[in-house]
Amino acid sequence: MPAVDEVSSKNWHAISSEDIMETLETSPQGLKKDEVDRRLQEFSFNELKERKKTTALQILLGHFKDIFVIMLLIATVISSNKSNFHDGFKAIYHTIYVMKPFYVKI
Repeated sequence: MPAVDEVSSKNWHAISSEDIMETLETSPQGLKKDEVDRRLQEFSFNELKERKKTTALQILLGHFKDIFVIMLLIATVISSNKSNFHDGFKAIYHTIYVMKPFYVKI
């Protein structure tokens, strides 16, 4: 069986099916039972591991890790102390909800 790096770096769409079967050590009929068992032992099942789901609260709190958001919140607190409460609340709203799409990390 070829190395993982060799397999992942190939342009499989540009290779003939006969060459692919030769590289992967298989045939049109598939793998023999003993080869299936050996590969399952070596590589395990072809399964994706389930990742922990991110909650809405974690996403919201994650926005406050960005230094730019922290600076905007500090500026909001300073401006709300210098003007009336309503303007300060509007600034907080714009900081959190309007700027939010720019800080979503995927």
